Amino acid sequence: MKILLVHNYYQRRGGEDVVFEREAKLLAEAGHDVIPFTVTNDQLQDPRELLKITMALGRNKATALKMRNILVSEQPDIVHVHNTFPIISTSIFAPCDEHSIPVVQTLHNFRMFCANGILLRDDKACCDCVGKVPFGAVRYRCYKKSTLGSMVVAAEIYRNSLSKVFQRQVSTFIVLTHMAKDFFAKNGLAPEDIIVKPHFAPQPARAPNPFGPRKGFVFVGRLSREKGVFDLIKAFQGTKLCLTIIGDGPERAALESEAGANINFAGRMSQEEISRVMQASQALIVPSVWEEIFGLVVVEAYANALPVIASKIGALAEIVRPETGYHFEAGDPMELRQICERLAGNLRETAKRGEAALRIFEELYSPEANLRQLEGIYQHTIMKKKNKTAQSLQGDPKSVKGFIPQIQHTE
Repeated sequence: MKILLVHNYYQRRGGEDVVFEREAKLLAEAGHDVIPFTVTNDQLQDPRELLKITMALGRNKATALKMRNILVSEQPDIVHVHNTFPIISTSIFAPCDEHSIPVVQTLHNFRMFCANGILLRDDKACCDCVGKVPFGAVRYRCYKKSTLGSMVVAAEIYRNSLSKVFQRQVSTFIVLTHMAKDFFAKNGLAPEDIIVKPHFAPQPARAPNPFGPRKGFVFVGRLSREKGVFDLIKAFQGTKLCLTIIGDGPERAALESEAGANINFAGRMSQEEISRVMQASQALIVPSVWEEIFGLVVVEAYANALPVIASKIGALAEIVRPETGYHFEAGDPMELRQICERLAGNLRETAKRGEAALRIFEELYSPEANLRQLEGIYQHTIMKKKNKTAQSLQGDPKSVKGFIPQIQHTE
């Protein structure tokens, strides 16, 4: 297949950027013709450019023209969109519709309803704008603490809601968990247009004995409040438990000022270095306080035969299973501490859950499993679009019937 992959890179590199690059590489290595259409938000550092882009949200004529030119010159079989916010914008959907090119969109976050995309305000879950006029986004300055920015983003969310641009011009939505499918289906998307396909992680180089002696705990991620990092520090304060924190972010200085000698801040690391730390640790800790829509780091832990201790919230409640790890209530550092103290030094329990994690990775989250699912979704979407176009020409109101790819459940 010839596949046009669309992605708007963020200023701070994150999981969505990683997923886009991994899927592009996976498809190209499988022999598909992959055409990337990307922009970066780095240009938004100029205030004039930022105002220009935000005021044109959803009506970016330059982006729409560029998309039309690509569709004419490349004639892709399908367009797969990852992120359009804010530069690319939803203006790319109309040219696809005009040329009868089917569109798949991966829903990496909740930006369809929420100005900050994570359904979190003041460190607490917030759905005030879901299904409503998003006045709350402006009132609480949810987009980057900016009144003007929040007004523009809220207006775009409301405009998209009224025009139903996603429902009309996207053929298939990819979500990452069944929890996410239920949420989007309850809030405006047709359930038959939503397919569950989790992210994947590359096969890491494994230690000679991946289930051998391990010690200490590890956190990998952005050091920001929604990730629950202050609860993480509290859980380890005054204990003899060892914790390695991999990553960087706006709260690093504040966290370091509270941390004891048993907590090591390792900063950013390459994927290979992260794998080595994971293979030497007893468990990964994911203490998020927001409704994570997935948890790519959990899959990476599974690939390294590493159990996971996660807050019981959002997708983490689904992808972390009893046989692969433990749950604690989000925002409860004492419960997290108790779990870590029980597991510390219990190498038999670590090995048992690590073996289960690796087995589930190979079944659901490996590159091979993901490629099969992606190809099935594309074929299903192409057939669905062809049938819909044919019915439109014939004036046939019957529903589209195509084959549905068999996606393995993650629950």
